[in-house]
Amino acid sequence: MIKKCTFVISKSVVILLFLWLPATSFSQVNFEYFLAVGHYKLFDGNYTEAIKYLNTAIMVNKNSYDAYFYRGLAKYSLSDYNGAKEDLDQALTIQPMSKWALYYRASVLNHLGMYSEAEDDLQTVLKIDPLDGAIHINLGITKLQNKDYDGAEQSFNEAILLTPNNDAGFLYRCIVKAMREEYEAAIEDCNRAIRINQFNADAFLRRGMVHYEMDNIANALQDYEFALKLVNDNPLTYYYRALAYLQQSDTAQALKDYDKVLDLDPYNALTFYNRAIIKTAQKDWNGALQDYTAALQINPENLYTLYNRGLARMELKDYRGAVKDFDQAIEVFPDFAYAYMARSSAKHELKDQWGSMADYDTAMFIMDKMANSNDSIYLSVSNKDRLKQVIELEADFQRTSDDEGQIQYQNVRIELEPLWLITCFATDDDYIKAHRSEAWDANFDAFNEQNPLNLKFGIIKYGYDQNLDELLEAINETVDMTKEHDINLSFLTGIINMWIHNYQAAIQAYDKVIQEDENFSYAWFNRSVVKALQQRNAENVNANAFIGFDIDKAVLQNSDPPDYSEAIDDMTEAILTYSKWAATWYNRGNLKAYSGDYQGAIDDYTHAIKLAPKMAEAYYNRGLILIFTKRPQDACPDLSKAGELGINSAYNVLKRYCK
Repeated sequence: MIKKCTFVISKSVVILLFLWLPATSFSQVNFEYFLAVGHYKLFDGNYTEAIKYLNTAIMVNKNSYDAYFYRGLAKYSLSDYNGAKEDLDQALTIQPMSKWALYYRASVLNHLGMYSEAEDDLQTVLKIDPLDGAIHINLGITKLQNKDYDGAEQSFNEAILLTPNNDAGFLYRCIVKAMREEYEAAIEDCNRAIRINQFNADAFLRRGMVHYEMDNIANALQDYEFALKLVNDNPLTYYYRALAYLQQSDTAQALKDYDKVLDLDPYNALTFYNRAIIKTAQKDWNGALQDYTAALQINPENLYTLYNRGLARMELKDYRGAVKDFDQAIEVFPDFAYAYMARSSAKHELKDQWGSMADYDTAMFIMDKMANSNDSIYLSVSNKDRLKQVIELEADFQRTSDDEGQIQYQNVRIELEPLWLITCFATDDDYIKAHRSEAWDANFDAFNEQNPLNLKFGIIKYGYDQNLDELLEAINETVDMTKEHDINLSFLTGIINMWIHNYQAAIQAYDKVIQEDENFSYAWFNRSVVKALQQRNAENVNANAFIGFDIDKAVLQNSDPPDYSEAIDDMTEAILTYSKWAATWYNRGNLKAYSGDYQGAIDDYTHAIKLAPKMAEAYYNRGLILIFTKRPQDACPDLSKAGELGINSAYNVLKRYCK
């Protein structure tokens, strides 16, 4: 066990060491310490902290197999599968025949749907250790996911021969037989798994699922009860028990189980959808509308959910809302005849007779085309992957983890990282923290040396919990606020008024600075921030919230975006005054995002990253905008990098949007 060591050093020495620490000093960092602590944090379940320590270890030694391997495991535990693959790839570049790196990379590849590549890795592992039954089981799971049922059964048979007292081999073989509809044989394998380990909740769950397929509902419910007695927080068990209750027409119990699923797995779109279907049957139109909307927040383009929400809105006589839903369904899948037919009815109610007739004719044309074709229109479309994407609903059935380290399961609000702003600091600790930021401008050091206020200025993110009383006390002790025509004092006055939300007074103070020195880039920078905060305050929204990921999609299509042009103009002046400061580009990217100029925001974040390659906030915000503009393949590497650099909420976004 690693013991924590405490080193007591005077504060003044720390400040001097930090400010004058040369870049080459990284070579003197204790690599073994950071590797050991990273390893300890990993196996203690503190994955984000593990990554921080392992980042430093890798910075010092880019040829360390252990550092890449451990960081790959940490990312895997946080569901950052692309990031994990990159690190495990690097580990295998250093040690190509590492059994465990190959093993875990295969698991990562399975999650990424790269089954053939995963199988290749596991076959290589079996050449290293052919008698490991667990490897045969994982190879069987890979083949099972790739729908190679015969190959999967063969692998599970091998595992059973090697480890006959391992219930996993029988349980997975049960699944293979169930997939081939060999239900009696599947039941027998589940029974054997239970005889080996009668405390295996998954075995009872799987046997219940087979009973359900055989229409033995009473037996299925009995097995689900056993499973829940053993593990009472598995959302999949509640989901299947709800299906069994529905077979018995017990909708009240089914709804209770769906409620429980969503308590445990708040992003389960399939359960929201199924619960909405029940509420629709009960003519609870408002309840159905809420659940369809919740499902669409998770899967915004789901064809059936858009269509059914449109029908619910029709029942509520919200015909314009219904037309919008049918519009989106048709945009997602232009040959959806039922959407045209429903939209025809909605337009009829809105007295749009020509539009109603046109939609009716289109629906009839598509239906006639389907009737005269040997294949369903859904099977004849050219882009079958696209069709699968828009009809499937998110349903990982991952319970909210009790492990605080697995932050990807936490229910968090998704929003842009906020604007940076310039402030002054009441304490040395605050100053040192700010100095470590990737947004720090090296010119702050010279500015602090030259200004006569005896205060330390620097940059922080809006929302930073600065103690205003301490700050004002420090200012009163060191600054004579009665001086007139002092440019530095005007700048400080702007900062104080910004903190107390007196935005107009702050703008006036920065105006004075700029009138006296139009090259005072920090004044342009802060005036831009204040104007943005003033605009956000006028909109009555959280100053750092990004409109886009937690509200109805219809709201996102606001044709009249807020006007941040004055704030953007000021930040552009800051860039023209000094173009090598990453924070200016980042802030302008945020302002463009708030304004709806998403490509402009992406371009500015990209420039910020070029200037500050480790600015986590720029990666994160660019990733969010790419997700929002439907470019997940480009977004996911950015989110992975943001998580690696310390933005924990990136793992929640990765879990939800990067499959």
